[in-house]
Amino acid sequence: MGRLVKMIMKEVRKSTHTVADSIPVADNVDGDVSSSVLSRYQRCKDNKVPFEVVLNYANPKGDVSGQDENGVHIVMTYETIKKMNVRYNNRDKDRLIGNLMSVDVVSIDAEANTVYVSPNDKVSTHADNEKAQVLKEINVELKEKGKIRVNGRIVSVKENRAIVDILNMGISGICYAREWKGTYTRDMRDFCKVGDIYDFEIIGKEKRYNRQEYILSRRQITPDPWKQIPEDLLEVGAVILVECVEKPKITDPKNPNYGKEVSYWWGRSISVPDIEIQGNYLEDKHLTVLVGVTYKCRIKKLNLEKHEFQVTPFEPVNAKNAQGKIIFDEETIGKAMEFVSSKKPEARKRNKKQ
Repeated sequence: MGRLVKMIMKEVRKSTHTVADSIPVADNVDGDVSSSVLSRYQRCKDNKVPFEVVLNYANPKGDVSGQDENGVHIVMTYETIKKMNVRYNNRDKDRLIGNLMSVDVVSIDAEANTVYVSPNDKVSTHADNEKAQVLKEINVELKEKGKIRVNGRIVSVKENRAIVDILNMGISGICYAREWKGTYTRDMRDFCKVGDIYDFEIIGKEKRYNRQEYILSRRQITPDPWKQIPEDLLEVGAVILVECVEKPKITDPKNPNYGKEVSYWWGRSISVPDIEIQGNYLEDKHLTVLVGVTYKCRIKKLNLEKHEFQVTPFEPVNAKNAQGKIIFDEETIGKAMEFVSSKKPEARKRNKKQ
Protein backbone atom coordinates (compact mmCIF):
# COMPACT_ATOMS: atom_id res chain seq x y z
CA MET A 1 0.00 0.00 0.00
CA GLY A 2 1.35 3.46 -0.95
CA ARG A 3 2.46 5.90 1.74
CA LEU A 4 -0.08 8.53 0.71
CA VAL A 5 -2.99 6.05 0.87
CA LYS A 6 -1.89 4.91 4.35
CA MET A 7 -1.66 8.49 5.59
CA ILE A 8 -5.10 9.45 4.26
CA MET A 9 -6.68 6.29 5.74
CA LYS A 10 -5.52 7.39 9.20
CA GLU A 11 -7.02 10.85 8.70
CA VAL A 12 -10.34 9.39 7.53
CA ARG A 13 -10.56 7.16 10.63
CA LYS A 14 -10.12 10.22 12.85
CA SER A 15 -12.80 12.13 10.97
CA THR A 16 -16.43 11.87 12.08
CA HIS A 17 -17.98 14.70 10.03
CA THR A 18 -19.07 15.38 6.48
CA VAL A 19 -17.38 17.85 4.18
CA ALA A 20 -20.01 20.43 5.06
CA ASP A 21 -19.40 19.83 8.79
CA SER A 22 -15.79 20.92 8.38
CA ILE A 23 -17.00 24.46 7.71
CA PRO A 24 -17.24 26.52 10.94
CA VAL A 25 -20.73 27.01 12.33
CA ALA A 26 -22.21 30.47 11.99
CA ASP A 27 -22.06 32.64 15.08
CA ASN A 28 -25.77 33.44 15.08
CA VAL A 29 -26.96 29.84 15.52
CA ASP A 30 -29.56 29.65 18.27
CA GLY A 31 -28.89 26.02 19.30
CA ASP A 32 -31.53 24.45 17.09
CA VAL A 33 -30.06 21.32 15.45
CA SER A 34 -31.67 22.02 12.07
CA SER A 35 -30.43 25.63 12.05
CA SER A 36 -26.94 24.49 13.04
CA VAL A 37 -26.80 22.02 10.17
CA LEU A 38 -28.10 24.55 7.64
CA SER A 39 -25.65 27.18 8.88
CA ARG A 40 -22.79 24.94 7.79
CA TYR A 41 -24.18 24.90 4.29
CA GLN A 42 -24.51 28.68 4.53
CA ARG A 43 -20.80 28.89 5.28
CA CYS A 44 -20.13 26.64 2.28
CA LYS A 45 -22.00 29.18 0.16
CA ASP A 46 -20.37 32.25 1.71
CA ASN A 47 -16.86 30.84 1.40
CA LYS A 48 -17.54 29.24 -2.00
CA VAL A 49 -16.50 25.83 -0.64
CA PRO A 50 -17.92 22.82 -2.54
CA PHE A 51 -19.00 19.60 -0.85
CA GLU A 52 -19.68 16.11 -2.15
CA VAL A 53 -23.02 14.38 -2.28
CA VAL A 54 -24.88 11.50 -3.92
CA LEU A 55 -28.32 12.29 -5.32
CA ASN A 56 -30.64 9.28 -5.21
CA TYR A 57 -34.03 10.39 -6.53
CA ALA A 58 -35.55 12.10 -9.57
CA ASN A 59 -39.03 13.56 -10.00
CA PRO A 60 -41.05 13.88 -13.23
CA LYS A 61 -39.92 17.51 -13.60
CA GLY A 62 -36.31 16.40 -13.97
CA ASP A 63 -35.08 17.57 -10.56
CA VAL A 64 -32.70 15.19 -8.78
CA SER A 65 -32.34 15.11 -4.99
CA GLY A 66 -30.97 13.30 -1.96
CA GLN A 67 -30.57 13.64 1.81
CA ASP A 68 -27.58 13.99 4.10
CA GLU A 69 -27.26 12.07 7.38
CA ASN A 70 -29.04 14.91 9.23
CA GLY A 71 -32.15 14.78 7.04
CA VAL A 72 -31.35 17.93 5.04
CA HIS A 73 -32.71 17.73 1.48
CA ILE A 74 -30.12 18.39 -1.24
CA VAL A 75 -31.76 19.34 -4.56
CA MET A 76 -30.39 20.04 -8.03
CA THR A 77 -33.20 21.51 -10.12
CA TYR A 78 -33.94 20.76 -13.75
CA GLU A 79 -33.19 24.40 -14.64
CA THR A 80 -29.74 24.15 -13.03
CA ILE A 81 -28.94 20.92 -14.85
CA LYS A 82 -30.20 22.40 -18.14
CA LYS A 83 -27.66 25.21 -17.85
CA MET A 84 -24.94 22.60 -17.44
CA ASN A 85 -26.14 20.52 -20.40
CA VAL A 86 -28.59 22.06 -22.86
CA ARG A 87 -29.32 18.62 -24.34
CA TYR A 88 -30.38 17.22 -20.99
CA ASN A 89 -33.91 15.84 -20.85
CA ASN A 90 -35.95 13.74 -18.47
CA ARG A 91 -34.70 10.49 -20.02
CA ASP A 92 -31.12 11.42 -19.05
CA LYS A 93 -31.82 12.19 -15.39
CA ASP A 94 -31.04 8.64 -14.24
CA ARG A 95 -27.42 9.18 -15.25
CA LEU A 96 -27.05 11.68 -12.41
CA ILE A 97 -28.49 9.33 -9.81
CA GLY A 98 -26.20 7.32 -7.55
CA ASN A 99 -22.97 9.08 -8.52
CA LEU A 100 -20.69 10.94 -6.13
CA MET A 101 -20.37 14.54 -7.30
CA SER A 102 -18.92 17.82 -6.10
CA VAL A 103 -21.51 20.61 -5.78
CA ASP A 104 -21.80 24.28 -4.82
CA VAL A 105 -24.57 25.74 -2.68
CA VAL A 106 -26.88 27.97 -4.76
CA SER A 107 -29.53 28.80 -2.15
CA ILE A 108 -30.99 27.57 1.13
CA ASP A 109 -34.67 27.24 2.06
CA ALA A 110 -34.68 27.01 5.87
CA GLU A 111 -38.44 26.41 6.13
CA ALA A 112 -38.27 23.43 3.80
CA ASN A 113 -34.94 22.26 5.29
CA THR A 114 -33.60 22.19 1.73
CA VAL A 115 -30.29 23.16 0.11
CA TYR A 116 -30.26 23.86 -3.62
CA VAL A 117 -27.00 23.04 -5.38
CA SER A 118 -25.25 23.16 -8.74
CA PRO A 119 -22.38 21.01 -10.09
CA ASN A 120 -18.84 22.11 -9.27
CA ASP A 121 -16.03 21.22 -11.63
CA LYS A 122 -13.37 23.44 -10.07
CA VAL A 123 -10.82 21.62 -7.91
CA SER A 124 -7.75 23.21 -6.39
CA THR A 125 -4.42 22.29 -8.00
CA HIS A 126 -3.16 20.82 -4.72
CA ALA A 127 -6.24 18.64 -4.24
CA ASP A 128 -6.15 17.64 -7.89
CA ASN A 129 -2.49 16.59 -7.68
CA GLU A 130 -3.03 14.67 -4.43
CA LYS A 131 -6.05 12.84 -5.84
CA ALA A 132 -4.11 11.97 -8.99
CA GLN A 133 -1.27 10.55 -6.88
CA VAL A 134 -3.69 8.47 -4.80
CA LEU A 135 -5.39 7.11 -7.91
CA LYS A 136 -1.98 6.18 -9.31
CA GLU A 137 -1.06 4.28 -6.12
CA ILE A 138 -4.42 2.49 -6.11
CA ASN A 139 -4.22 1.46 -9.77
CA VAL A 140 -0.61 0.25 -9.49
CA GLU A 141 -1.32 -1.96 -6.46
CA LEU A 142 -4.60 -3.17 -7.95
CA LYS A 143 -2.73 -4.28 -11.07
CA GLU A 144 0.12 -5.94 -9.13
CA LYS A 145 -1.82 -7.61 -6.29
CA GLY A 146 -5.41 -7.67 -7.53
CA LYS A 147 -6.69 -5.79 -4.49
CA ILE A 148 -5.85 -2.91 -2.16
CA ARG A 149 -7.20 -2.08 1.29
CA VAL A 150 -8.71 1.38 1.81
CA ASN A 151 -11.38 2.99 3.91
CA GLY A 152 -14.25 5.26 2.96
CA ARG A 153 -17.46 6.95 4.01
CA ILE A 154 -20.91 5.69 3.06
CA VAL A 155 -22.63 8.43 1.03
CA SER A 156 -25.65 6.50 -0.26
CA VAL A 157 -27.31 3.21 0.70
CA LYS A 158 -29.89 1.19 -1.20
CA GLU A 159 -31.24 -2.31 -0.67
CA ASN A 160 -28.59 -4.02 -2.79
CA ARG A 161 -25.61 -1.62 -2.76
CA ALA A 162 -23.80 1.23 -1.04
CA ILE A 163 -21.94 4.12 -2.70
CA VAL A 164 -18.68 4.98 -0.94
CA ASP A 165 -16.46 8.06 -1.00
CA ILE A 166 -13.06 6.35 -0.94
CA LEU A 167 -10.58 8.06 1.40
CA ASN A 168 -12.88 11.13 1.51
CA MET A 169 -11.31 12.31 -1.75
CA GLY A 170 -14.26 12.15 -4.12
CA ILE A 171 -13.14 8.78 -5.48
CA SER A 172 -16.30 6.81 -6.11
CA GLY A 173 -16.65 3.17 -5.07
CA ILE A 174 -19.57 0.76 -4.96
CA CYS A 175 -20.05 -2.16 -2.57
CA TYR A 176 -22.77 -4.61 -3.62
CA ALA A 177 -24.72 -6.58 -1.02
CA ARG A 178 -23.00 -9.81 -2.04
CA GLU A 179 -19.63 -8.26 -1.08
CA TRP A 180 -20.69 -6.78 2.27
CA LYS A 181 -19.94 -9.87 4.36
CA GLY A 182 -19.27 -13.57 4.00
CA THR A 183 -22.94 -14.53 3.83
CA TYR A 184 -26.26 -13.50 2.31
CA THR A 185 -27.21 -9.86 2.93
CA ARG A 186 -30.91 -9.27 2.44
CA ASP A 187 -30.93 -5.47 2.79
CA MET A 188 -27.84 -3.25 3.04
CA ARG A 189 -29.85 -0.57 4.88
CA ASP A 190 -30.02 -2.84 7.93
CA PHE A 191 -26.24 -2.86 8.32
CA CYS A 192 -24.94 0.60 7.40
CA LYS A 193 -26.08 4.20 7.04
CA VAL A 194 -24.92 7.41 5.40
CA GLY A 195 -21.89 8.84 7.20
CA ASP A 196 -20.52 5.52 8.50
CA ILE A 197 -16.83 4.80 7.85
CA TYR A 198 -15.68 1.26 7.01
CA ASP A 199 -12.60 -0.52 5.74
CA PHE A 200 -12.88 -2.07 2.28
CA GLU A 201 -10.81 -3.89 -0.29
CA ILE A 202 -10.82 -2.55 -3.85
CA ILE A 203 -11.11 -5.69 -5.97
CA GLY A 204 -11.81 -4.28 -9.43
CA LYS A 205 -13.32 -1.56 -11.59
CA GLU A 206 -16.52 -1.09 -13.53
CA LYS A 207 -18.17 1.59 -15.65
CA ARG A 208 -21.50 3.08 -14.65
CA TYR A 209 -23.02 5.80 -16.84
CA ASN A 210 -19.68 6.27 -18.64
CA ARG A 211 -17.94 6.84 -15.31
CA GLN A 212 -15.34 4.58 -13.73
CA GLU A 213 -16.06 3.27 -10.25
CA TYR A 214 -14.08 0.94 -8.05
CA ILE A 215 -15.72 -2.30 -6.88
CA LEU A 216 -15.40 -2.70 -3.11
CA SER A 217 -15.61 -5.77 -0.88
CA ARG A 218 -15.60 -6.55 2.84
CA ARG A 219 -15.92 -10.34 2.56
CA GLN A 220 -12.25 -11.13 3.18
CA ILE A 221 -11.59 -8.53 5.89
CA THR A 222 -14.54 -9.29 8.18
CA PRO A 223 -14.98 -12.43 10.33
CA ASP A 224 -17.04 -15.24 8.80
CA PRO A 225 -20.35 -15.07 10.74
CA TRP A 226 -20.95 -18.78 10.19
CA LYS A 227 -17.81 -19.54 12.22
CA GLN A 228 -19.04 -17.30 15.05
CA ILE A 229 -22.20 -19.30 15.86
CA PRO A 230 -22.26 -20.30 19.57
CA GLU A 231 -21.81 -24.04 20.19
CA ASP A 232 -25.15 -24.33 22.01
CA LEU A 233 -26.93 -23.33 18.78
CA LEU A 234 -25.24 -25.87 16.52
CA GLU A 235 -27.83 -28.57 17.19
CA VAL A 236 -31.17 -28.90 15.42
CA GLY A 237 -33.98 -28.37 17.94
CA ALA A 238 -32.10 -25.78 20.00
CA VAL A 239 -34.15 -22.73 21.03
CA ILE A 240 -33.18 -19.25 19.82
CA LEU A 241 -34.81 -15.82 20.06
CA VAL A 242 -35.51 -14.37 16.60
CA GLU A 243 -37.08 -11.04 15.64
CA CYS A 244 -39.17 -10.98 12.47
CA VAL A 245 -37.81 -8.21 10.20
CA GLU A 246 -39.64 -8.91 6.93
CA LYS A 247 -42.56 -10.92 5.54
CA PRO A 248 -41.92 -11.08 1.77
CA LYS A 249 -44.75 -11.05 -0.73
CA ILE A 250 -45.09 -12.69 -4.14
CA THR A 251 -43.94 -10.12 -6.70
CA ASP A 252 -44.58 -12.00 -9.95
CA PRO A 253 -47.73 -10.46 -11.56
CA LYS A 254 -48.31 -13.71 -13.49
CA ASN A 255 -48.62 -15.67 -10.26
CA PRO A 256 -52.28 -16.11 -9.23
CA ASN A 257 -51.24 -15.39 -5.63
CA TYR A 258 -49.57 -12.09 -6.60
CA GLY A 259 -49.34 -9.72 -3.62
CA LYS A 260 -49.84 -12.44 -1.01
CA GLU A 261 -47.23 -13.32 1.61
CA VAL A 262 -44.89 -16.22 0.85
CA SER A 263 -44.57 -19.25 3.11
CA TYR A 264 -41.53 -17.94 4.99
CA TRP A 265 -40.29 -14.80 6.74
CA TRP A 266 -36.90 -13.24 7.47
CA GLY A 267 -35.58 -12.79 10.98
CA ARG A 268 -32.53 -11.72 12.94
CA SER A 269 -31.14 -12.76 16.31
CA ILE A 270 -28.72 -11.05 18.70
CA SER A 271 -27.07 -14.47 19.11
CA VAL A 272 -26.00 -14.44 15.43
CA PRO A 273 -26.45 -10.77 14.39
CA ASP A 274 -24.86 -11.01 10.93
CA ILE A 275 -26.83 -14.03 9.70
CA GLU A 276 -30.16 -13.77 7.90
CA ILE A 277 -32.49 -16.35 9.48
CA GLN A 278 -35.36 -17.88 7.52
CA GLY A 279 -38.49 -18.66 9.51
CA ASN A 280 -41.54 -20.70 8.56
CA TYR A 281 -44.95 -21.53 10.01
CA LEU A 282 -44.84 -25.34 10.05
CA GLU A 283 -44.78 -25.89 13.82
CA ASP A 284 -47.92 -23.88 14.60
CA LYS A 285 -49.95 -22.76 11.60
CA HIS A 286 -52.22 -20.76 13.90
CA LEU A 287 -49.40 -18.58 15.23
CA THR A 288 -49.47 -15.12 13.64
CA VAL A 289 -45.99 -13.76 12.97
CA LEU A 290 -45.70 -9.95 13.04
CA VAL A 291 -42.82 -7.80 11.83
CA GLY A 292 -40.91 -6.33 14.78
CA VAL A 293 -41.95 -9.00 17.28
CA THR A 294 -39.43 -11.43 18.79
CA TYR A 295 -40.31 -15.14 19.02
CA LYS A 296 -38.95 -18.22 20.68
CA CYS A 297 -37.99 -20.48 17.80
CA ARG A 298 -36.64 -23.98 17.36
CA ILE A 299 -33.80 -24.47 14.92
CA LYS A 300 -35.15 -26.62 12.11
CA LYS A 301 -32.15 -26.65 9.76
CA LEU A 302 -28.55 -25.48 10.11
CA ASN A 303 -26.05 -26.05 7.28
CA LEU A 304 -22.77 -24.20 7.76
CA GLU A 305 -21.45 -25.10 4.31
CA LYS A 306 -24.53 -24.00 2.34
CA HIS A 307 -25.21 -21.09 4.72
CA GLU A 308 -28.75 -22.20 5.61
CA PHE A 309 -30.35 -21.29 8.93
CA GLN A 310 -34.05 -22.10 9.31
CA VAL A 311 -36.29 -21.89 12.37
CA THR A 312 -39.91 -22.42 13.37
CA PRO A 313 -41.54 -20.02 15.89
CA PHE A 314 -43.65 -21.31 18.75
CA GLU A 315 -44.12 -18.41 21.20
CA PRO A 316 -43.91 -14.56 21.10
CA VAL A 317 -41.73 -13.04 23.84
CA ASN A 318 -42.23 -9.29 23.30
CA ALA A 319 -44.63 -6.91 21.68
CA LYS A 320 -42.52 -4.09 20.29
CA ASN A 321 -41.77 -3.30 16.68
CA ALA A 322 -38.40 -2.25 15.24
CA GLN A 323 -38.97 1.38 16.28
CA GLY A 324 -39.62 0.36 19.88
CA LYS A 325 -43.34 1.18 19.74
CA ILE A 326 -45.61 -1.14 21.73
CA ILE A 327 -47.90 -3.16 19.49
CA PHE A 328 -49.79 -4.87 22.31
CA ASP A 329 -49.18 -5.70 25.97
CA GLU A 330 -48.81 -9.14 27.63
CA GLU A 331 -52.50 -9.29 28.60
CA THR A 332 -53.46 -8.75 24.98
CA ILE A 333 -51.00 -11.41 23.90
CA GLY A 334 -52.59 -13.85 26.34
CA LYS A 335 -56.08 -13.10 25.04
CA ALA A 336 -54.87 -13.39 21.46
CA MET A 337 -53.32 -16.79 22.16
CA GLU A 338 -56.55 -17.97 23.85
CA PHE A 339 -58.48 -16.77 20.81
CA VAL A 340 -56.12 -18.63 18.48
CA SER A 341 -56.41 -21.80 20.58
CA SER A 342 -60.21 -21.60 20.43
CA LYS A 343 -59.98 -21.62 16.64
CA LYS A 344 -58.20 -24.98 16.56
CA PRO A 345 -60.36 -27.95 15.49
CA GLU A 346 -60.11 -29.72 18.90
CA ALA A 347 -61.24 -26.60 20.75
CA ARG A 348 -64.20 -26.07 18.40
CA LYS A 349 -65.34 -29.67 18.97
CA ARG A 350 -65.16 -29.22 22.78
CA ASN A 351 -67.15 -25.98 22.56
CA LYS A 352 -69.89 -27.66 20.53
CA LYS A 353 -70.20 -30.52 23.05
CA GLN A 354 -70.57 -28.01 25.90
